[in-house]
This record gives sequence, structure tokens and C-alpha cells, in this order.
Amino acid sequence: MKAKFAQQEEQIKDQARELANLKAYLEQQNGHNLLNQSRITSTSSNHISTSSSSLRPLKEGDWISLFSLDEPTKVVAIGRLQSLDPSTIVGGQPLGSNWCEVLVQVVVERDEHLIRPYVPLQTIADSIGAPIAWPTKLVKICED
Repeated sequence: MKAKFAQQEEQIKDQARELANLKAYLEQQNGHNLLNQSRITSTSSNHISTSSSSLRPLKEGDWISLFSLDEPTKVVAIGRLQSLDPSTIVGGQPLGSNWCEVLVQVVVERDEHLIRPYVPLQTIADSIGAPIAWPTKLVKICED
């Protein structure tokens, strides 16, 4: 029993470190105008490419920053990319082309409305830990 508690405690510490790293990354991003540093362009293959040092396409499992539809230079959340498959169902409908499924892990702009809301999720704050759909043109891979 003690070994199991020790293992769980270590997992919690690892998650806390990862969250601290994400928060530090987010603070760094908010201090810079990312879209001036790295112009984001969409491609026809449901991926994004950037003109910065990271030219690789999105892939499942990536940590990504989500940007606002109304203010495309503003980070609204950080999450883990779950799917790029257009047939993936999120909120009762398929993602479609140029959308991705994201599990929101860090909320930055609590009141930012979801682009595709579904009951009961209406805002970024509502969606923490839940799958949401977000356009690939409004995400960027979090770099170390």
C-alpha cells in the first residue's frame, strides 16, 4: 500500500513539474508576439507549418497552444493534441478538415468562447480536461 502511495505521489510530482514547465512556456509566449516571430499558415493536409525553427507537422500527443479566433495573437489555452482525423467525433459532430481534437490542460483566457460549443461546454474554462474541436490554423506546437 505504501509503495502504491509513493508511486502516485511521484506521478503527481511529475505532473506538477510538467504543468510548471507549461506555465513558464506560456509566460514566455505571452511576453512575445508569436505571430510576428513565427507566421502560421495552414496547409491542405490538416496540419500547420511555421516559418520559425519548427517546421514539422502537428502530430497526436503534441502539446499545443490554442489561439483566439477574434485575436489570433492571443493564447487562450494549452492542451494536448488528441486527433487530426476529420472523422473523429467531438461534441456530437465530426471534426472535418483543418480541425483538431484537443484536451485542454491549461486555461489562459477563462471566458474565451469555444468556436464549436456543445452542451455543457461553452468556454475554454468549461473545457479543461474535456475534448474540444479547434481549427488547426489557430494552434501552434509548444516548443521547448
